[in-house]
Amino acid sequence: MKKLSLFLFIILINCSPSGKNTEESKAGQAVDTAVASKPMEETEEEEAERIAKEKFEEDEKAFLELNSYDGQYILNTESEGAEGTLELKYNGERAFHFKLMLKALDICDGMIEDEFFMDRTQHGMYHTDGCSLHFNFMGSYADGTIVEIEQDGQCDRMKGDCIFTGKYLK
Repeated sequence: MKKLSLFLFIILINCSPSGKNTEESKAGQAVDTAVASKPMEETEEEEAERIAKEKFEEDEKAFLELNSYDGQYILNTESEGAEGTLELKYNGERAFHFKLMLKALDICDGMIEDEFFMDRTQHGMYHTDGCSLHFNFMGSYADGTIVEIEQDGQCDRMKGDCIFTGKYLK
């Protein structure tokens, strides 16, 4: 029985990590870790899925920042007697409530109050009865935050010969 115990004790000592064996063990672990952390080759489907996920996350981050455009904007114009305002309120879900007004002496008077939806992170579109408004969120500059509006078609809510196109400053 003593011989068996001594034999098992010797086997245990030889199998335990000590001295040179410990260095070899560490080297083996480093190789195992390097192999485990090396990325596997992506299939085309996996790569497409990864790219789509990254784009979605980027868009979501950009859309979360849209509420910074909330507020009242004034039309930047040199036309005497022309006054225009734009009020924006981000509702989430890529939608803005807006109120757009323009008045120029006795030449024109118009107002649209509705919602528009973002089609990309910096662009929103509004369409109704032949009138289209493109909202271009241009960011902040020395003059303030700028939203540029381009009108396409005739808006029936505008009485007179004016259009809502212009740069609106916050």
